[in-house]
Amino acid sequence: MSSKTSTHAPKVNSPADLRNVVLVGSAGSGKTTLFENLIKARIPGYRGEKDDPERLAVLAMATLTNGNTVINLFDAPGNPDYVGELRAGLRAADAALFVVSAADGIDMTTQILWNECASVGMPRAIVVTKLDTERASFEQTVQQCQEVFGAGVHPAYLPFIGEKDQIVGNLSLLSRKVHDYSSGSRTWRNADEGELAAIEDFRTAYVESIITESEDDELLERYFDGDELAVEEVVGNLMKALYHGSFHPVIPVTTSGVGTEELLGVIDRGFPTPLRWKAPTIATLDGDPVDADEISVDAPLLAEVIRTTSDPYAGRLSMVRVFNGTLRPDSTVHVTGRRVQFSGGNGPGDHDDDERVGLLTAPHGVELYPKDVAIAGEIVMVAKLGTAETSDTLSDPAALRVIEPWLLPEPLLPVAIRAASRNDEDKLAGALQRLVVEDSTVKLERAPGTEQLLLWTMGQAHQDLLMNRLKDRYGVNITADPIRAALRETFIKPATAHGRHVKQSGGHGQYA
Repeated sequence: MSSKTSTHAPKVNSPADLRNVVLVGSAGSGKTTLFENLIKARIPGYRGEKDDPERLAVLAMATLTNGNTVINLFDAPGNPDYVGELRAGLRAADAALFVVSAADGIDMTTQILWNECASVGMPRAIVVTKLDTERASFEQTVQQCQEVFGAGVHPAYLPFIGEKDQIVGNLSLLSRKVHDYSSGSRTWRNADEGELAAIEDFRTAYVESIITESEDDELLERYFDGDELAVEEVVGNLMKALYHGSFHPVIPVTTSGVGTEELLGVIDRGFPTPLRWKAPTIATLDGDPVDADEISVDAPLLAEVIRTTSDPYAGRLSMVRVFNGTLRPDSTVHVTGRRVQFSGGNGPGDHDDDERVGLLTAPHGVELYPKDVAIAGEIVMVAKLGTAETSDTLSDPAALRVIEPWLLPEPLLPVAIRAASRNDEDKLAGALQRLVVEDSTVKLERAPGTEQLLLWTMGQAHQDLLMNRLKDRYGVNITADPIRAALRETFIKPATAHGRHVKQSGGHGQYA
């Protein structure tokens, strides 16, 4: 359970004050624990959320502050069955934190997702977790990351080992300071001679990469001339270096929360703002590509539905990322769906509708609070958008635009379902409709030939989750039947045959 510690969502004055970040990692990497620790570091009294199958299968969002910066943090599911939720998180965010377990290393799913982010140039950093387990080695994990992710991977901090051979802090490569959490709160001091030697082994490559990737020629010339650069000069180029998507700092953290403050500092000072949004394909409703407008709160509205939830009592609630302009309650927006036009893939059909925006809410921690307005870069929950589906575009009726939807995987595992009783049959159609609204990777089909109702899913875990949702959330008892295949025979060429008819039932019988 969580604790309410505020009565309002954080106020955002400018897109420059925002950071939108998604945590990406395989199941068991420590990603959700990191998500909870980051919230606890900024939300006093937060006690965490229950890790049930429903929580681990959806894109979770929390908002916290670091000084004057507002951070929207997403926890994307690690199970490959829920890749649809993960790709929605990648669309909502401007940067990604890849979480790698020092105990388990990098799996194939993480490599594939890294390559997806690399293909669009998304800024990425790496967090190494589970360093307090047996067989865990920070240096070996960094080396593996460099082998898999490329030469742009460099540690930003090194683990600091305390008296009992436990990680109690970290060494900053830039400031040459030691951050110590052993007292229960974070303190710092200057590194001693031995610690400085460990820092210098990695510092040169780290600083050179920041300056090179930031393309600051003046600073690079001073560095190679032997000038001692101030820490703030290098930190000031960190955001530029990360923006190009080829420099990736590595931050060590532990399950107990050591390293969370340093990680929040990297997010604040290094990750890009929504002002540097890398736009996907944007087109008119006729399909003609157009350039993205300069990001401004005064620009025409351009937003996208990231995910949709459906409550039996409250109706639809849409998570919306505002890419440009300003979204206000009671304003009229144009809702455009073009998944079939762009990809011809799975999902709702193309549609165009005008809708009036309902109540806006945004989280502080994980609790939602009403919000007066949402500016470019913000992510809010919008009530009562009756026709809006996941990946639909919201635009100004005077400047109609559509954003190319993200690619959805095709569901490959079907299950044949039917209502367990007549009472359940009356509720099944509405419940299935809500399932499709909430999860864009689900596909419903009436099988030709057998007339079985097929629910197509991404895998066994996804299938089990949907079956439980039907029963627990919507009160529909269903029965899963074996899938029947309709027998079909095809005539491919003319044929002749000779047969005899013989029947003996008394008398003369029959013969032909």
